[in-house]
Amino acid sequence: MQKRVVYAHRRFLLKVLGYLNLPLYFRNAYGARMVVEREVGGEYFVSRGEVGTLRVLDEFLKEGDVFVDVGAYVGFFSIYASKRVGRKGKVLAFEPNPPAYRILLKNLTLNDVPNVMAFNVALGSREEYRHIRTPKGRPPSETTLLSGEEGGFRVRIRRLDDVLDELGIDRVRMVKIDVEGWENEVLKGMERTIERFRPVLIVEKGPLFLGGYLHLLERGYRPFVLRDTKRRPSDMVPVEDYDSVPLYDNIIFVG
Repeated sequence: MQKRVVYAHRRFLLKVLGYLNLPLYFRNAYGARMVVEREVGGEYFVSRGEVGTLRVLDEFLKEGDVFVDVGAYVGFFSIYASKRVGRKGKVLAFEPNPPAYRILLKNLTLNDVPNVMAFNVALGSREEYRHIRTPKGRPPSETTLLSGEEGGFRVRIRRLDDVLDELGIDRVRMVKIDVEGWENEVLKGMERTIERFRPVLIVEKGPLFLGGYLHLLERGYRPFVLRDTKRRPSDMVPVEDYDSVPLYDNIIFVG
């Protein structure tokens, strides 16, 4: 009951500050500083976020690693990963939605994380431009490329393989993909990355992800989920049946 009251109060505060166009500064579940503007990033103010997935980063990331955040939104994972990989490591954060990207840059500045490189582009299977939209009545975190219709924002799409080649990246330890149904396209554009580096992959199970899931199994990856879902820290357990994984939970692929 108390948690519901706190949630309701925070939601109300977000609405009021959004209406007044005032920023809200707070510390998230792991102590990083964050800002909300017009409710962009507000999910991390009203809830703890995917703290279970942070345990996966703890398990695999170490000093000097490279972490790729595809669908970085406002930087919840990028900032956390930056501390894990340290000064000798790198974080590449990709966020195509302009309002979210602006908040991402502010959050990176608030937390003084110079080892994070942010890119205002989407990743996919080929170089192109598409329109990104937020479905009516949904939060900014659910902005999607799937419709392909005009409206929203026109964004550039690049292949991860090409970006890494241009930057001269010679190692990738982990890639997190949270792109609201666009997961298969991202995977198609990172074939060389998978072949060269065999990174751990954290992929949100979208409604169209079965093809990408089977493709990764064919490439020798083993799928796991967190026993208590991405919202709670818990042990990783093998996926026995794809359909048993809740929609929008994370699947962890280890090669």
